[in-house]
Amino acid sequence: MKKLAAILLAALLLVTAGCQSSGGSNSGSSSSKAPANSSEQTAPTGDPVVLDWVFTKAGFDASPEPHVILQAIEEATGVRLNQISPPMASYGEQIAVLMASTDLPDVIKLNTISSMVDYAEQGALRPLDDLMDQMPSVVASVSEKAFTTCSFNGSIYAVPCITSSHRLNVAYRKDWLDKLGLKVPETLDDFHDMLYAFTYNDPDGDGEQNTYGISGAAGGSSVGSTSWPFEMVTGAYGVVGACNGYFYVGDDGNLHPQATNPSVKDALEVLNQWYQEGIIDPEFIVMSGSEMQQRAYANAFGVALTWWTGAQSYENNMIKLDPTVDWADMGGPKGPDGTSALRGVNEVDYPVCVLYNCEHPEAFAKVTEYCHTEIGMMTTYSGIEGVHWEKRSDGTYHTLPEFDNCSNWIQFHALYQNEWPLLQVQTYLLEGRLDSQKWDIITNAADGYVTESEVKYSADLNSMVLQTFCKMVTGEIPVDNFESFCQEYLNNGGQEWADEVTTIYKSRNS
Repeated sequence: MKKLAAILLAALLLVTAGCQSSGGSNSGSSSSKAPANSSEQTAPTGDPVVLDWVFTKAGFDASPEPHVILQAIEEATGVRLNQISPPMASYGEQIAVLMASTDLPDVIKLNTISSMVDYAEQGALRPLDDLMDQMPSVVASVSEKAFTTCSFNGSIYAVPCITSSHRLNVAYRKDWLDKLGLKVPETLDDFHDMLYAFTYNDPDGDGEQNTYGISGAAGGSSVGSTSWPFEMVTGAYGVVGACNGYFYVGDDGNLHPQATNPSVKDALEVLNQWYQEGIIDPEFIVMSGSEMQQRAYANAFGVALTWWTGAQSYENNMIKLDPTVDWADMGGPKGPDGTSALRGVNEVDYPVCVLYNCEHPEAFAKVTEYCHTEIGMMTTYSGIEGVHWEKRSDGTYHTLPEFDNCSNWIQFHALYQNEWPLLQVQTYLLEGRLDSQKWDIITNAADGYVTESEVKYSADLNSMVLQTFCKMVTGEIPVDNFESFCQEYLNNGGQEWADEVTTIYKSRNS
């Protein structure tokens, strides 16, 4: 891997597991089911097999030496992982560089299903069908639909990282709300009034007008945020996932892009008005997720759409300096017809693939099987039993003091997104995870449908939607241009994509 390290030296963090054992550290869907096989694997003997595994866990720092979680994986499976972690802000670009090199890793987390199909078609990936018998816990816990999503030409090319559809919350400053004598908003008008008060009524009490109602991170990869910050507003008009390639079922029985849903225009008109009022942080259009976090810590805004742990993460960091800080979660406000919805996340978050050059695919199977057992999930998500967490006699899981000391990196080696341990362990983050299950969501009618048009057009189309919608919010492009945008979207591959997913939808729902 010397060539690969040289290619990615400026952008990659290489974490190796070749350190001695420490004995301790000094530092809703199928995905939430209990593990199918909770027994520990037999400890292997002999020299470990080494796998170069490309994976980055957003929002977590690299683990410090001696990398106790990687050691635990090696002790359980006999496989030593060299975890290669490109920065999340440029993950997609770095993967493209890596896949174009002549010095390839063994295993890679790709960021989209369409890229998996593209690489499988090129012959860069290894089919996994012959490994399924070696991964009984995976087969038992992952749905057939998810495996179908990760298939190409009748063969499975990835182990899917599956996730609950309920992943988003609207995080807000409850301490600001209480100080200003407001109630949690129910309607879109209430939501507007809260944002206005957060902007102009000095909620932080510093005597200056230096806060905004709502912010977001449309400018870069998300860390505790999403690329389109206003899903709760478009959701009030029945539209979600417009910037994520989502589809809805029209009155004609066909699938149509959410990006061209006529109701989007109504939401954009509202957002443009709010922007003109000054209640939307103008930095939303250029900020990355990590930059948005820093603005949250600086009391720059009071509301943001976040992943399910956003409010608790913000509060946990901020109360160290100001114990009065109080972030909480809410769902989307109700729109004119009473609709309230956040985006329901697709079942497969990302595919984990084995490259054709991997000399030890059975080692991949061992690690993947371990990561889907009870002890494997708990270890990769919550650390070492007896050091970071414990299982009590009543069957509940609780963190130990060392967990808090290591919480900034504890999930850095969580190679799969299985949410079962996330809903078991009593941590400060659990509240947000449970909150997210409460809100109404709208899912993608084409979830799991992978077509040639998606592979060919989706990246450019999704980028076009995000850029256009952001400019309509700020007024750089008039909202009245929405219909011409829709025609451009359809002419540039959107109609072809819609036709292909409609064909699949009708074949499965006839």
